[in-house]
Amino acid sequence: MKYRLLIAYDGTRYQGWQRQAQAPTVQGTIEGVLEKVTREAVTLIGSGRTDAGVHAWGQVAHFHTATALSQERLAKALQALLPDDIVLRDLTEAPPDFHARFGSRRKTYDYYVWNGAWPVPFFRGYSWWVRSPLDRCLMADGLAGLLGERDFSAFQTSGSRAAHAIRTMFQAGLVASPRGWLRLRFQADGFLRHMVRNLVGGIVRVGQGRWSLEEWRAVIESRDRSRAGEMAPAQGLFLRKVIY
Repeated sequence: MKYRLLIAYDGTRYQGWQRQAQAPTVQGTIEGVLEKVTREAVTLIGSGRTDAGVHAWGQVAHFHTATALSQERLAKALQALLPDDIVLRDLTEAPPDFHARFGSRRKTYDYYVWNGAWPVPFFRGYSWWVRSPLDRCLMADGLAGLLGERDFSAFQTSGSRAAHAIRTMFQAGLVASPRGWLRLRFQADGFLRHMVRNLVGGIVRVGQGRWSLEEWRAVIESRDRSRAGEMAPAQGLFLRKVIY
């Protein structure tokens, strides 16, 4: 039997999604619970990796099992044994040709910024505190320039195994609250290593007035990572949705 999982998790105490021998990870934790429940060695295939400290609302994964447990009993057992910071939102039987990683067509990421004079201690693990005022109109204009198919090499951290840096961005925008919250949303047919965090770091520079829109566009066209500035911290990033 092949099952598809929809998972939410708080990535604060994990060294990312991918299993590691000497560090807690989301994949490793779920696999450990699956092995207890099914009494089998289980390999969990996720839609993609998330870095240490990054969160997810809509991570998708699949696994195979020969367990005699019903779908309902399997879901209940997983929900009971998973730690509080990993939640099984759904478990369904998957068709034979479903693949959580290779079947993905688009992904949506959200990034949260708290723009205020003082940090909010309750949200320090789920947002980036930016103290200096941000021009949200300039940021929105800069984000709009990311739409369409383009080379995102300037926002790819070294070490990526991607064959090329061309991606199609379907959505890049922000929603702001009058109290200081900003949610930046990106949807594309794929993302490079640290691409969202690098994009956020750059667009915050625009909002701070450290870059003009012309300089921002020049960075995009340069395809040069060394020109793109600092990367936004991990804790503000959420994998929102995977589309198949």
